[in-house]
Amino acid sequence: MIKFVVLIKRKEGMDRAEFADYWVNVHGPIASRIPGLKGYRISIAHEVPFPEDAIPWDGLVEIFFEDGDAFEAGISSREGVLAIADVDNFAERKGFLLTEETVIVPLDEDPLCAPPRTH
Repeated sequence: MIKFVVLIKRKEGMDRAEFADYWVNVHGPIASRIPGLKGYRISIAHEVPFPEDAIPWDGLVEIFFEDGDAFEAGISSREGVLAIADVDNFAERKGFLLTEETVIVPLDEDPLCAPPRTH
């Protein structure tokens, strides 16, 4: 399983509530149509008692695909291109990681968190 992790900073002038609403209710349905998607999770950061400029990210998304080929096909599809373009409507900065996850403690009853594979 391949996981694409994107760290996101909201657009300047967009408050947290507007950012969260757009990401979950507008962008989420767009991105959920990407072919080959096995899982899609949005995590929005809580407010913390630090200066606004001290927090580099406002949230992250985890997007799961069966393998690298499925990832490449998904993000290069029409739906993937539309989802990537839409990110600019609510985010000004992004950081990316393409990972293969190793689960140490799985979440209860989560089909995306199967026990680690042994070789």
